[in-house]
Amino acid sequence: MSDMAKYPAKIESFITVNELEALIVECYAVRRNLLIPSTTEIIGDVLSHSGVVAVTHKGDFLIEFMCDNIVYIKKVDTYKKGENFVFEDLQFIHDDCDPQIPSREVTVRRFATSMAYFMQGEKFDTFTHNCHMARYSTMRKYGMKSNNPRKSKVNIFFQGFIDYFSKSKKAPKIDP
Repeated sequence: MSDMAKYPAKIESFITVNELEALIVECYAVRRNLLIPSTTEIIGDVLSHSGVVAVTHKGDFLIEFMCDNIVYIKKVDTYKKGENFVFEDLQFIHDDCDPQIPSREVTVRRFATSMAYFMQGEKFDTFTHNCHMARYSTMRKYGMKSNNPRKSKVNIFFQGFIDYFSKSKKAPKIDP
């Protein structure tokens, strides 16, 4: 069995067909803590989960590649542009509060499909084939900038150590 067959491109959408076809106006790279007990209050460069908030005229949508090799699309009704937020009881922070504008027209569906295609063929791996690569590669494809996970100035395992023990990377307290 080929790796493409073992790890196909999958998308799980929790929005309407009309919302899937909405054109993206701008995007924000966002991060949250991992769902690992010892890291629940840490949002580091490596020890974090990454996704994209896509802003459209039909709503704001969180698009994220998860450890089950599926790209999920969910509507975030409470999102305010550039502001950190709570969604599904998780605190999200922005990598950059300045919006990124796609260089060409792209719908929510096309963006998520591109993310799934970038990630197909390999099993999710916390350090090399992960949500950070999915976010970076997809935003880059559409001419948007975000933190490049491969441009870390230190070894990725060492960065995880720094994330874990750094006081400056603690998750902010956000009132829901």
